[in-house]
Amino acid sequence: MNRIIISHPFLHLVSRNLVMDSIYLFNKEKLCIPQGFVKKFLMQESHEWRLMGHFGIDKTLSMLKDNFYWSHMRVDVQRYCSKCLVCLQAKSKLIPHGLYTPLPIAKAPWENVCMNFILGLPRTQKGYDSIFVVVDQFSNMTHFIRCHMDDASNI
Repeated sequence: MNRIIISHPFLHLVSRNLVMDSIYLFNKEKLCIPQGFVKKFLMQESHEWRLMGHFGIDKTLSMLKDNFYWSHMRVDVQRYCSKCLVCLQAKSKLIPHGLYTPLPIAKAPWENVCMNFILGLPRTQKGYDSIFVVVDQFSNMTHFIRCHMDDASNI
Protein backbone atom coordinates (compact mmCIF):
# COMPACT_ATOMS: atom_id res chain seq x y z
CA MET A 1 0.00 0.00 0.00
CA ASN A 2 1.40 3.38 -1.06
CA ARG A 3 1.66 6.04 1.60
CA ILE A 4 1.76 9.72 0.83
CA ILE A 5 4.11 11.60 3.10
CA ILE A 6 3.41 15.32 3.29
CA SER A 7 6.09 17.45 4.86
CA HIS A 8 4.82 20.85 3.74
CA PRO A 9 3.41 22.88 6.66
CA PHE A 10 0.37 24.14 4.69
CA LEU A 11 -0.61 20.84 3.07
CA HIS A 12 -2.57 18.13 4.76
CA LEU A 13 -3.97 14.82 3.58
CA VAL A 14 -7.77 14.74 3.29
CA SER A 15 -8.11 11.16 2.04
CA ARG A 16 -5.99 8.65 0.12
CA ASN A 17 -5.73 10.75 -3.07
CA LEU A 18 -6.91 14.17 -1.90
CA VAL A 19 -4.48 16.77 -0.62
CA MET A 20 -5.55 20.19 0.55
CA ASP A 21 -3.46 23.29 0.93
CA SER A 22 -4.76 26.46 2.55
CA ILE A 23 -7.21 27.18 -0.32
CA TYR A 24 -7.11 24.49 -3.01
CA LEU A 25 -7.98 20.80 -3.12
CA PHE A 26 -5.90 18.45 -5.28
CA ASN A 27 -6.66 14.93 -6.47
CA LYS A 28 -3.45 13.17 -7.60
CA GLU A 29 -1.82 16.54 -8.37
CA LYS A 30 -4.85 17.74 -10.37
CA LEU A 31 -6.79 20.76 -9.19
CA CYS A 32 -10.33 19.86 -8.06
CA ILE A 33 -12.96 22.10 -9.63
CA PRO A 34 -16.17 22.80 -7.68
CA GLN A 35 -19.67 23.04 -9.16
CA GLY A 36 -20.30 26.38 -10.85
CA PHE A 37 -19.25 28.65 -13.67
CA VAL A 38 -15.56 27.71 -13.45
CA LYS A 39 -16.27 24.29 -15.00
CA LYS A 40 -18.10 25.86 -17.93
CA PHE A 41 -15.30 28.38 -18.42
CA LEU A 42 -12.64 25.65 -18.44
CA MET A 43 -14.63 23.53 -20.91
CA GLN A 44 -15.14 26.54 -23.16
CA GLU A 45 -11.45 27.45 -23.12
CA SER A 46 -10.40 23.85 -23.80
CA HIS A 47 -12.98 23.21 -26.54
CA GLU A 48 -13.00 26.55 -28.36
CA TRP A 49 -9.26 27.07 -28.55
CA ARG A 50 -8.87 30.39 -30.39
CA LEU A 51 -5.86 29.41 -32.46
CA MET A 52 -6.84 25.86 -33.34
CA GLY A 53 -10.63 25.71 -33.65
CA HIS A 54 -13.22 23.53 -31.97
CA PHE A 55 -11.86 20.25 -30.65
CA GLY A 56 -14.01 17.17 -30.30
CA ILE A 57 -15.07 15.47 -27.09
CA ASP A 58 -11.97 13.29 -26.70
CA LYS A 59 -9.42 16.06 -27.30
CA THR A 60 -11.27 18.48 -24.99
CA LEU A 61 -11.52 15.83 -22.28
CA SER A 62 -7.84 14.95 -22.64
CA MET A 63 -6.79 18.60 -22.28
CA LEU A 64 -8.92 19.03 -19.16
CA LYS A 65 -7.79 15.77 -17.53
CA ASP A 66 -4.16 16.86 -17.75
CA ASN A 67 -4.61 19.51 -15.05
CA PHE A 68 -8.08 19.32 -13.54
CA TYR A 69 -10.44 16.91 -11.81
CA TRP A 70 -14.16 16.90 -11.11
CA SER A 71 -16.67 14.10 -10.83
CA HIS A 72 -18.55 13.20 -14.03
CA MET A 73 -16.10 15.18 -16.19
CA ARG A 74 -16.76 13.05 -19.29
CA VAL A 75 -20.53 13.56 -19.07
CA ASP A 76 -20.13 17.32 -18.65
CA VAL A 77 -17.73 17.58 -21.63
CA GLN A 78 -20.01 15.44 -23.82
CA ARG A 79 -22.99 17.60 -22.90
CA TYR A 80 -21.05 20.83 -23.57
CA CYS A 81 -19.65 19.68 -26.94
CA SER A 82 -23.02 18.33 -28.11
CA LYS A 83 -24.59 21.78 -27.54
CA CYS A 84 -21.84 23.79 -29.27
CA LEU A 85 -23.54 25.65 -32.15
CA VAL A 86 -20.37 26.01 -34.20
CA CYS A 87 -19.71 22.27 -34.04
CA LEU A 88 -23.33 21.44 -34.83
CA GLN A 89 -23.23 23.61 -37.96
CA ALA A 90 -19.75 22.63 -39.18
CA LYS A 91 -19.85 18.93 -38.30
CA SER A 92 -23.42 18.21 -39.34
CA LYS A 93 -24.22 14.58 -40.03
CA LEU A 94 -27.58 15.24 -41.66
CA ILE A 95 -26.27 15.88 -45.17
CA PRO A 96 -23.67 13.37 -46.33
CA HIS A 97 -20.86 15.06 -48.18
CA GLY A 98 -20.27 12.21 -50.60
CA LEU A 99 -17.02 10.99 -52.05
CA TYR A 100 -14.36 13.27 -53.41
CA THR A 101 -14.08 13.14 -57.17
CA PRO A 102 -10.47 13.30 -58.30
CA LEU A 103 -9.50 15.56 -61.17
CA PRO A 104 -8.72 13.79 -64.43
CA ILE A 105 -5.04 13.03 -64.99
CA ALA A 106 -3.67 15.05 -67.89
CA LYS A 107 -1.98 13.04 -70.62
CA ALA A 108 -0.41 15.92 -72.54
CA PRO A 109 0.70 19.49 -71.81
CA TRP A 110 -1.98 22.19 -71.87
CA GLU A 111 -4.78 19.65 -72.03
CA ASN A 112 -6.08 20.56 -68.56
CA VAL A 113 -5.52 24.07 -67.25
CA CYS A 114 -6.57 25.95 -64.12
CA MET A 115 -7.14 29.69 -64.18
CA ASN A 116 -7.49 32.22 -61.41
CA PHE A 117 -7.24 35.94 -60.78
CA ILE A 118 -5.30 37.74 -58.08
CA LEU A 119 -7.18 40.99 -57.59
CA GLY A 120 -6.83 44.10 -55.47
CA LEU A 121 -3.08 44.56 -55.80
CA PRO A 122 -1.51 48.04 -55.66
CA ARG A 123 -1.36 49.73 -59.06
CA THR A 124 1.92 49.67 -60.94
CA GLN A 125 3.25 52.68 -62.88
CA LYS A 126 1.60 51.27 -66.02
CA GLY A 127 -1.74 50.89 -64.23
CA TYR A 128 -1.83 47.10 -63.73
CA ASP A 129 -3.55 46.01 -60.53
CA SER A 130 -4.37 42.32 -61.12
CA ILE A 131 -2.68 39.09 -62.18
CA PHE A 132 -4.28 36.40 -64.35
CA VAL A 133 -2.78 33.02 -63.38
CA VAL A 134 -2.87 30.04 -65.77
CA VAL A 135 -1.49 26.66 -64.65
CA ASP A 136 -0.92 23.60 -66.84
CA GLN A 137 -1.83 20.57 -64.72
CA PHE A 138 0.41 18.19 -66.67
CA SER A 139 3.68 20.05 -66.21
CA ASN A 140 2.68 22.54 -63.49
CA MET A 141 3.98 25.28 -65.76
CA THR A 142 2.51 28.56 -64.60
CA HIS A 143 1.95 31.79 -66.50
CA PHE A 144 1.35 35.04 -64.67
CA ILE A 145 -0.28 37.63 -66.91
CA ARG A 146 -0.57 41.20 -65.65
CA CYS A 147 -3.90 42.87 -66.29
CA HIS A 148 -6.29 45.58 -65.14
CA MET A 149 -9.19 44.81 -62.83
CA ASP A 150 -11.48 45.97 -65.64
CA ASP A 151 -10.02 43.22 -67.86
CA ALA A 152 -10.61 40.64 -65.14
CA SER A 153 -14.26 41.60 -64.70
CA ASN A 154 -14.92 41.31 -68.45
CA ILE A 155 -13.63 37.73 -68.78
